[in-house]
Amino acid sequence: MIRDEIATDWPSIIAVTLGITAFATAQGLTYPLLSFLLKDAALSEGLIGLHAAAFMVGLVVSVLTLPALNAYARA
Repeated sequence: MIRDEIATDWPSIIAVTLGITAFATAQGLTYPLLSFLLKDAALSEGLIGLHAAAFMVGLVVSVLTLPALNAYARA
């Protein structure tokens, strides 16, 4: 009986999946191309590497802090 009451919202799941796919594709294309542009702008390899690492550091920090922020928001 419970299964009849809970229906999967497939259009929403498809929309979210397509949105995530588009974002991941854009990120996957942007960062390598941006590195080439920074190299053409005569930036040092160290600064280009720091720029590339900053995105991942921000991603790791946000993933690690989101559960605590979520718990704080619910309190």
